[in-house]
Amino acid sequence: MVIGGYAISAYGPPRYSNDVDLVVPRGSRAATSVRGQGLKLVSKSVPNPQHASDLVSRFESALMTLDLLEGVVRDRETQIDVPEPWITRDARRTRLDLIAGTGRNEVPIARPEALWVLKLQSGRDLDLSDLFAIDSLSVDLEEVRELFLRAQTDSLTRKLARVSSKLMQRKLYGDSLSRKGLGSPRSPVNLERWRRFVVKVKRAIP
Repeated sequence: MVIGGYAISAYGPPRYSNDVDLVVPRGSRAATSVRGQGLKLVSKSVPNPQHASDLVSRFESALMTLDLLEGVVRDRETQIDVPEPWITRDARRTRLDLIAGTGRNEVPIARPEALWVLKLQSGRDLDLSDLFAIDSLSVDLEEVRELFLRAQTDSLTRKLARVSSKLMQRKLYGDSLSRKGLGSPRSPVNLERWRRFVVKVKRAIP
């Protein structure tokens, strides 16, 4: 199951990268399959703040880096796990637009609700910009909110509050508009677009 930037690109504007993030069931033979594609296991280190080191394997080739997450996606800061069965439920299938061109085969992509949870859980500026990039998609915000409520801890509450406060940053607003080619941050239309997006994020966060 594809998550991360390439999953966002499947729904919205391209965000080309040499990094691919996959989530698979625990005990999956995916690592064997990955090695069969010519990628080499280089570490079980933490590739970014969203992944716990014991749950991710990093593979590399001359052309790409692939992070394979088994069983859950865990936020290191809050130690909150998003289970693989929840992430992979109701997957969409599509061909990926890669740097080298469109892939030949359809692959499973995380549904919008899963991407909203994972991006809010991670909470970087780029993650919020990713959500704005797919803002036109229909998404069940109650499902997103309910997952956070079931997992709620003091540390998660504090982190989501910080994520919400980032939406007031002018740079994030401007960068998000630029990514979609939407023009001036002073445009009343763009200000309204951002206002509606902020409302959606606040609805998704307990």
